[in-house]
Amino acid sequence: MTTLFIKFFNMSITAGWLILAVLSLRIIFRKAPKAIRVVLWSLVGLRLVLPFSLESVLSLVPSTQTISIRPASDFAPAIPGSSPLTFSSEGVRPVINSGFHFINDAVNPVISKSMTPEASVDPIQVFLSVLSIVWLTVMIALLLYAVFTYARLRRKVSPALRLKENIWISDHVDTPFILGLIRPRIFLPSRMLDAEVEYVIAHEQAHIKRRDHLWKPLGFLLLTVY
Repeated sequence: MTTLFIKFFNMSITAGWLILAVLSLRIIFRKAPKAIRVVLWSLVGLRLVLPFSLESVLSLVPSTQTISIRPASDFAPAIPGSSPLTFSSEGVRPVINSGFHFINDAVNPVISKSMTPEASVDPIQVFLSVLSIVWLTVMIALLLYAVFTYARLRRKVSPALRLKENIWISDHVDTPFILGLIRPRIFLPSRMLDAEVEYVIAHEQAHIKRRDHLWKPLGFLLLTVY
């Protein structure tokens, strides 16, 4: 679990660099077509989804492996009078590779000195284990929240009446929305004015055409992980 946590943590840092680049480009190309914005944010989405790095896309990213875990023996000095393979401490140590040498040279010595375990239990391993458990707990909580709210909404619109095709009218909703992944349905509030219905339906159908009912859950899934 700790290894998985570090993997996603590094991916989030890399995506953070890309997000900064996208935000900067949006300022420069603020009058450009919106399709360009979609492409730029798609690069961020790819970084968050793919478990490996795309060098051509990430060439401007300082480092794709910002934090790595190495055995503490790589940093600990050998015990005097002992074999060269015997070291004064055990466990693991985080290593910073930010892509900037002056940051690495300043941070890594501090980490190796301040986190040397003096007991039989390695505090770094405990710290990483706790972070991994917290991360997993929050992720599961968000997923359960999503399942609960989806089930509650399904139950809320269960008495809805079918208007035509995949369009339904409900007395229990206040705003129009799309529900479902495989066969998405458009739900409209029954109190909507007749003059608005045609335009609202066209708007929601445009969302379905662009597959927004699939992209939104994917975005929430990325949110739960990161």
